[in-house]
Amino acid sequence: MSMTRATSGRSHRIAVIGGDGIGPEVLAATAGYFASSRDERLNFLGLNGLARLSRLLSAQTRSWVTEQIYLQRKTQSLADWAARQIASHDWRHVLEAGSEIGAFDSRRWLNDIDVPAAMIITTKDQVVPTRRQEELAASLRSSTVTYRVEAGHDAVFAARDQFVPLLVDACQQVVRGVAAA
Repeated sequence: MSMTRATSGRSHRIAVIGGDGIGPEVLAATAGYFASSRDERLNFLGLNGLARLSRLLSAQTRSWVTEQIYLQRKTQSLADWAARQIASHDWRHVLEAGSEIGAFDSRRWLNDIDVPAAMIITTKDQVVPTRRQEELAASLRSSTVTYRVEAGHDAVFAARDQFVPLLVDACQQVVRGVAAA
C-alpha cells in the first residue's frame, strides 16, 4: 500500500491505494454534492458558460480578462497565497473545473462505498457549507471517524498547525481500520 493524494477535481480526497482499487478514504472540506438549490445550479451553469466563452478568446485576450475582470474582483477577499495561486492558472481551466464540481453528486452511489473512512469537517468553511460536510460524513456506509477543525476551506494551508495533525491521525485511523478488517 502506498499513500497517494488523489484529487478528482470533484472533491478533496486523500486515499490509500491498495492492489485491488481504492482502499480507505480520508475526506476533507468536501461534500457529496455541491449544487441543489436553483441559485446554486445557476451559478455553476454560469461558470460553464463563461468557460465556453473563454475558448473563443485569444491567449492575449484571456490574459487581459483574467487580470482586469477575474483577479481584481476575486482576489480582494482572498489571502495573498490564494490570489497568487489563482493568478498562476488559466482562469478558463478554473471555470471548467468549477463547472464540473457543480455537476458532481455522489448521493446515488455513496452508500455503495464500504471502506474505512475519516472525514475532516472545516467548521468555518465559506466554500463548502459545514452542513453538507456533516451530511457526507453521516451518509458514509462504513464506520467513519469524524474530525472538526475551526478553520475555512483553506485549512490545509491557512490552519496547517491544526489541520495537519488531524490529517495524519485520520490517515492512521483508516489504515488501522483496514488492518482490523
